[in-house]
Amino acid sequence: MSRSAATPKPAPPARRWLRPATRTRSLIAAAVAAALLLPLGVASAVSAAPAPGQSPAGPVDAQNPVEAQRAVATYQALQDNLYLPKYRLYQKSDPLQKFGYLWDFVNAWAATDYVAAIPGIGGRYHSDMQARDQGVLDYYDTQETGPTGQPQPPAFASGVLRPVDSDQPTYYDDNAWVGLNFLQEYDLTHEQPDLARAEGIFHFVVSGWDTRTTVACPGGVFWEDVANSSRNTISNAPNAEVGLQIYQATHDPYYLTWATRMYDWVRGCLMNSNGMYYDNLDDNGSVSTALWSYNQGTMIGAGTLLYQITGDRTYLQQAEQTAAASVSYYSSGGNLYQQPDVFNAIFFRNLFALAKIDHDPSYARLAASYADTAWLQDRQSNGLFTDPDPTGGESLVNQTAPMAEIYALLAQSPPVFAATGSTSPSSVVVQPAKSGTTTLALQSVTGSPQTVQWTASAPSGFTVSPSSGTLNLPAGGAASTPVAITGGATEGSYQVTFKFTSPSGPIKSISVSVIVARPGDLAPFFNDAGISDDTNQAAANFDGFGFSYSEQALAAAGLAPGAAITSGGVLYDWPGVAAGQPDNLIAAGQVITVPPVAGATELGVMGSASNGPSSGPLTITYTDGTTQSATLGFTDWTSGSPSFGNGTAAAMPYRNSAGGTSQQIGTKLFTTNIGLQPGKTVASVTLPSRANQGGLHVFALGTDKGPLTTGG
Repeated sequence: MSRSAATPKPAPPARRWLRPATRTRSLIAAAVAAALLLPLGVASAVSAAPAPGQSPAGPVDAQNPVEAQRAVATYQALQDNLYLPKYRLYQKSDPLQKFGYLWDFVNAWAATDYVAAIPGIGGRYHSDMQARDQGVLDYYDTQETGPTGQPQPPAFASGVLRPVDSDQPTYYDDNAWVGLNFLQEYDLTHEQPDLARAEGIFHFVVSGWDTRTTVACPGGVFWEDVANSSRNTISNAPNAEVGLQIYQATHDPYYLTWATRMYDWVRGCLMNSNGMYYDNLDDNGSVSTALWSYNQGTMIGAGTLLYQITGDRTYLQQAEQTAAASVSYYSSGGNLYQQPDVFNAIFFRNLFALAKIDHDPSYARLAASYADTAWLQDRQSNGLFTDPDPTGGESLVNQTAPMAEIYALLAQSPPVFAATGSTSPSSVVVQPAKSGTTTLALQSVTGSPQTVQWTASAPSGFTVSPSSGTLNLPAGGAASTPVAITGGATEGSYQVTFKFTSPSGPIKSISVSVIVARPGDLAPFFNDAGISDDTNQAAANFDGFGFSYSEQALAAAGLAPGAAITSGGVLYDWPGVAAGQPDNLIAAGQVITVPPVAGATELGVMGSASNGPSSGPLTITYTDGTTQSATLGFTDWTSGSPSFGNGTAAAMPYRNSAGGTSQQIGTKLFTTNIGLQPGKTVASVTLPSRANQGGLHVFALGTDKGPLTTGG
């Protein structure tokens, strides 16, 4: 399954919901809830109740007990909340389907297999692996045909065929994941049927090799089993892994020949100058240059396998080149957190395979840091993971199962860090020269007590009290301390960083976001550039796919920078920000303090949703300390008709594109009105911490008696 963001594409089928970003801006997102941490004692048992038909959890015996317990707890939550034991399938994420897609199923299956591989506890999950083997057969199509109607070997369709007797498309990358899961089980149990099933899948994949000679970069396996499909890294690299693992078991040269051919095609057609891999190309040679992490991972894995099979160090060097470039790229600019969790799980599993050969510690450090961030920020009270990034789109299965896999991978190696740090809340909002408080906490991941020294560093003009201290952590336990932060005189978004020193090993530094803002100023909260000039359309990216509002079209509709607007009876001040600069905020639990506007009866919010109509809970706090709950919902910015009772503040005939050519599609900005409690004055508005899907973008707040915010 491939996502292509560099070149605008038609909307994909629901099963291929695009999700370009995760945990972007996570440090200024919803507060870190330290209470979400399980009490992770080294010898303690996970207490979650087993799901029906699921092996019970128990004491963990592994090289990294904390990560093993996290893996077990996450897998248990997946089974408790999303598994349908009667059918041996997972819940649907698409209302048009009766069960989850194969893409959901294979990732839950991978989580099962990797938890089953944890030393000391894996045997408890062999019955779960058997249930996955049975469940996947409901996707099995014995009447597979190619685009011209020619018969093909049996394959696995993207949706359940039985018991609903539906017609579903087939994807070659989906079949790669099925094959790899069977091979992972074969590695654990050495049962011949698993190997035979993987062999059958590989024969189907070979039938998808493009034999045309008149297209750009001839060859390669198609992505989808239809005419005019793209050829993708992800339809070739993981299938090369399937073929290479089969070769290791059978020594049949057929598999090595075809797998090498797939690997070489990707290197020849989709590799960039840094040794990383683009997503896909079409028949004309147009390349989608998205750098998805699972593309890098599967090519690393294929190169590693080729080295193990052939002894040719060229393959090892190629894998290491891609790994080094990928670790560098994903370690900077939040790039790793702009990838779906499921892509990163695939990336890490292949990095760990390479690490068994070259022993590079940077791979595990990157994975451990990512896993800690997810545990602290994305784990919900029911144990499932829901990513705070509002571009969303992946199912709950595909947000939770990959984390179980990542924790299981980490459980098989010694701990990378001695403890995990967090702050609660993770973002502090203060007025200029005023103070706010956060709680600094550490969770030990070792089996011995440790005394940790910490120090804080802050921007010029800030003070932190205390600025240093000591936290005494019991074995597998936690400790915390309150910290007061006084902001500077200049508004803006800042970071206060905490560094740690422990005799037990390294501890990753953490930062708390400090937003300094006077009441009503939205500019310090802006975290998204959604408006571009028609002459520089790549300067903004409203939806994560390179599209943005046009500054000229907005001005023609009455929304010039800094304009005073009345819409739906509510008064607003439109942000006075230059095109291409941050001009809106994506709702992530921000608390917006506003100046008092007496006599108002309605609160208005101006904005729109990206990647689907979106909603979430909003809280209004009044000057008397009371609160009011409401739902903030916005229509998708390109939707034809408003939803959630939205009013239309502006309608434009086009939107801008990172490619430089405006797209002629109706584009809108919306308002929503919320009735206020009589006789009360709004003191602050707390935006939704996350949206049910897509992203909630806010440009301005107002009331029927006057604006509440400015921006820029």
